[in-house]
Amino acid sequence: MRSYDPSLPPVDGHRDLLIQAFLNIIKNAFEVSDKTTEITIKTSYSRGRRLNGGGAARLHVPIQIEVIDNGPGIAADIRDNIFDPFVSGKSGGSGLGLALVASVVADHGGMVEVDSVP
Repeated sequence: MRSYDPSLPPVDGHRDLLIQAFLNIIKNAFEVSDKTTEITIKTSYSRGRRLNGGGAARLHVPIQIEVIDNGPGIAADIRDNIFDPFVSGKSGGSGLGLALVASVVADHGGMVEVDSVP
């Protein structure tokens, strides 16, 4: 399911890296879910949020992108470190997918937050 805010301005960034970051998040949600899991992607303008980025002359628009699923949630023992390299909740997972997400988002002046309820 999608819920995109049509009023959002264009975003400056590295297109391929941003696409890869979103694919990693969505792929993770699918891989740990069963066939009944629903994934929703929402975009919005977060008026109350101010972000500082790389350079003083760069404008950072507070755009919020949410990936929401009704899957099993993230195990409590790895939840605080899920974006660190080599941390994975999947059998055979490399732990690099979400680390890449955190790096790409930070390089674009953003931040990643996780809220997990099993």
